[in-house]
Amino acid sequence: MPPKRGTKRATSPDEETKSRPSVKRSKSSTNSDVAGYPWTNKGIPDTLNFTPSEEKIRISAWNGFNRYIEAEDADIIILTETKVNDRPTDPLLAKKYPHQYWNIAAKKGYDSSANIASGAPRLDEDDVKGRLVTLEFEKCWVIGTYVPNAGEGLKNMDRKVAWQVAFEAHLRNLDAIKPVIWAGDLNVAPTAKDLRNDKSNWNKTAGYTEQETSAFKRVLAGPPAEPLTKAAITESTEIAHITSVEGEATEVTKTVKANVESSAQGRAGPMIDIWRRLHPDDEHYTYFSYRFNARLKGMGWRIDHFVASERFFPKVAACEIRNEIWGASDHCPIVMDFEGPL
Repeated sequence: MPPKRGTKRATSPDEETKSRPSVKRSKSSTNSDVAGYPWTNKGIPDTLNFTPSEEKIRISAWNGFNRYIEAEDADIIILTETKVNDRPTDPLLAKKYPHQYWNIAAKKGYDSSANIASGAPRLDEDDVKGRLVTLEFEKCWVIGTYVPNAGEGLKNMDRKVAWQVAFEAHLRNLDAIKPVIWAGDLNVAPTAKDLRNDKSNWNKTAGYTEQETSAFKRVLAGPPAEPLTKAAITESTEIAHITSVEGEATEVTKTVKANVESSAQGRAGPMIDIWRRLHPDDEHYTYFSYRFNARLKGMGWRIDHFVASERFFPKVAACEIRNEIWGASDHCPIVMDFEGPL
């Protein structure tokens, strides 16, 4: 059970790092690429050496770039919170990843996202929008998202909830057709194991509230016994439209409406938090604030995830947090290897 809400003033992830100076160690470390835990480096190591994915397919999700990308050698990269105003034109990146789909936010310097791939997906222009990029491959969908943050004092919670309702309808419609891989900065710590100071943040800090964790659990549980009706989905898109900011939720509604006619939604199934399924007892994190020596104190959150259709899980070979890759971003990459083809 989540801790009950107390009367203590709400604190941000930055502020909560002040409270506990000692380092909390993981119960077990399963990342074969790094010896020791916790990781306290404040920059990317000079030497990067990751175990090759061999004949498997590797996807990486992060909101940092460059030297790590070369070392990881992933087949697909999901980037979030890019904040770029124009599509990057790095020649080395273009050579390795000729298929790039950059979602540039309408507001300059705002939160954008991108999916880049070495192999060509099927793509419709409407699939690159808002805070998500949806790529269709022969065997599965790959969705990269930067989920809205509920904001300081939870001031943007209504907007986030509306976005989640619309996105879940989109996810279910795709899952009814073929398996889905959903990854990126999902801005939710699903359980008390997924952040350092769970009790002081419960129902006070964005990313760890009853509304957000329940929404994530609902996605994992699968669709309700009765498929969502066209009227219900239309209603959710209208809510998202009303509460949209900078066109984010509005763009999601277009995707939902385009898929409403799918009669196969009843075949959509449960989803799995891949890293947590493979690491049931570990307390590793993907986000450490730059402030208050959060990294050194082990004050982190696991808010970057790979979520996939349950029927896809047998193909998964590994899912790891690249704990040592921190500094260029306040997030660490998370990678997943799985049996192909895409």
